Amino acid sequence: MYCTFKPIHCQEQDPLTWDFRLNTGFTQQQVYNELESLDWANSTPNVMNNRFEHDLVQTPCLSAIHNYITSTAFKQELVDILYKNNIYWYWSIDPEDMMRITNTGGVYVLDKPGFTCPRHVDNRSLVATGMLMFSDQDDPGQRTFFYRDNTTQERYWESSSKFEHGWFNANLHNTWHEGYNSSNQNRYAYLFHLALNIY
Repeated sequence: MYCTFKPIHCQEQDPLTWDFRLNTGFTQQQVYNELESLDWANSTPNVMNNRFEHDLVQTPCLSAIHNYITSTAFKQELVDILYKNNIYWYWSIDPEDMMRITNTGGVYVLDKPGFTCPRHVDNRSLVATGMLMFSDQDDPGQRTFFYRDNTTQERYWESSSKFEHGWFNANLHNTWHEGYNSSNQNRYAYLFHLALNIY
C-alpha cells in the first residue's frame, strides 16, 4: 500500500487540509463486499443518528487497511507532513515529541441515508483527522465539505467519496467541515486520527 497527500491550502492563513489518496492494492468490490459482510446490526451506534462503527475487523482487506493506517510508519508520515506545513507554530513542540505523545487509530463507519454531521471542528484531543472513502464512484450526496470558519457559506473544498479517495486535516481552530449522506445508498468510510495519549 502507499498513500499521497495533495495540499488544498494555498495561502498561509488557509486551513491545513490535504486531498488524501490510499492505493490499497484491492479492488473496490473486494473491499465493499467485506464491508457489507460486517455485522452492522450489532455494531456500536454513534451519537449521531444513522452512523454505526466497527473498530475490530478480521477480514483480509479491511484488516490490511487498518494495520497500514495505524502503523508507526504511517504515523511518521502524518507527523512529517504536518511539520512541513508549519504545525509547529500551533503546538510549539518538536516532531520527535509529537511522535512520542500521540497514537494513531481508526474505525470503519456506516453512514446510512439521512446521516448528517453538522459543521464542526474535531475533538480537542485529536491533533489531526482523516477519512478514507469506499464508494464505487464520487457521489456529491456523500462528500465532505470544508469551510474557513463556522459562519460562511463559501466552501473552500469538497472531498470525493470515491474509492481510495479521502481527506486529511490538522485539527485546528479553522478546519471546519461537515458531511452527510443525502443519497439513497449506504456510505462506508474509514475515519482515522492522530491523537494525544491521554486515554
